[in-house]
Amino acid sequence: MEVRFQELTDIETRDDNLEISGYALRFNEPSVTLGGSEGFKEIIESRALDNVDMSNTHLYYQHDSNSMLANTKSGTMSLEVTNKGLYFRAQMADTTLGKDTYKLIKRGDLSAMSFGFTVNKDTWDVTQSPEVRTIKQIGRLDEISIVSRPAYETSSVSTRSKDFLGECRECRDLESLKKIESNKLLDEAKELLNSIKG
Repeated sequence: MEVRFQELTDIETRDDNLEISGYALRFNEPSVTLGGSEGFKEIIESRALDNVDMSNTHLYYQHDSNSMLANTKSGTMSLEVTNKGLYFRAQMADTTLGKDTYKLIKRGDLSAMSFGFTVNKDTWDVTQSPEVRTIKQIGRLDEISIVSRPAYETSSVSTRSKDFLGECRECRDLESLKKIESNKLLDEAKELLNSIKG
């Protein structure tokens, strides 16, 4: 599973039933560089959530499965895919954790979301620096989380992503070497042709 961070810039609160709402993720917006300074940027396409089963997606605090705040299966959270991204509305659990989390969100102390997902289909553009990964189809959306210390730049990136990125860089470097060799051969051929003509 991979984890990503999203600022909750438009989160709303409603006091009567500890309800919060906002976007858990946004489409077509480049991320910051993932995986460190030599990493990559990521874009989630607007069709990436098509046909994804979100009937049992959890709302956690800090990605902790022991700190559940709501769930789509129980009806305490709803998820809607819009043209902007994934919009959620949740009625926080009437527990100490739920109340405390709600108060911190309302005060602005908590203002970030993170989401855990798997990827079924993606593409890579290694001609850009840093490389750009486009997520075309999400496999599972296991959870969304309210987080206090967002760590988008150091969010966990799947081994598959890291391996693929390494392979892409190797391919790019190999292509660059081939191009250099081809240019050398072309220059040598031109020199030979000029010497024959001369």
